[in-house]
Amino acid sequence: MTFCVLAPEHPLVETIVTDDRRDEVEAFRAQVKLTSEIDRLSTERDLSKRGCFTGAFAKNPFNGNAVPVYLADYVLGTYGTGAIMAVPGGDQRDHDFAKAYGLDIIATVQPPADFEGEAYAGDGEVINSEWLNGLSVDEAKAKAIEFLRSEGIGDAKVTFRLRDWLLSRQRFWGCPIPMVYCDDCGLQPVPAQQ
Repeated sequence: MTFCVLAPEHPLVETIVTDDRRDEVEAFRAQVKLTSEIDRLSTERDLSKRGCFTGAFAKNPFNGNAVPVYLADYVLGTYGTGAIMAVPGGDQRDHDFAKAYGLDIIATVQPPADFEGEAYAGDGEVINSEWLNGLSVDEAKAKAIEFLRSEGIGDAKVTFRLRDWLLSRQRFWGCPIPMVYCDDCGLQPVPAQQ
């Protein structure tokens, strides 16, 4: 982890932003309020307008290093906790953000020799991760979770990216309720038994 990112609407923002960064942070938050979640997650946008520094630093729980805390619109308050530990060597969005803001990019998994991308998110041997070096990705995850649990600062959690599906969801051709036309009764919904 070389930096942290909060969703602009995260409740901690008001608490951690420093006075010298407050105006920039508030302007950025106002700009993000005008953007839909779909647009916020788009990869087709100008990265220089995607975030701002809060002036605050967080402690990396694995090595004790201070890392800067940013706001970025690609982190959503409605998904997960609205906060991420950024690993730009293993996540393309984090990589793009780090590149745009001049932040450190450290690979944490040794990519295969034929890998040509910028951020490798696959399996392999863990590197540049102190006491996790040499482990497989799965072994390193298990050890990291064990460490966080033993320190009382974290736990494992599975988050699904599912949204509630509504019957009233708008479609240009109408609502997907099966209907039949009856010569005597007109348009009728198909009975539930059928």
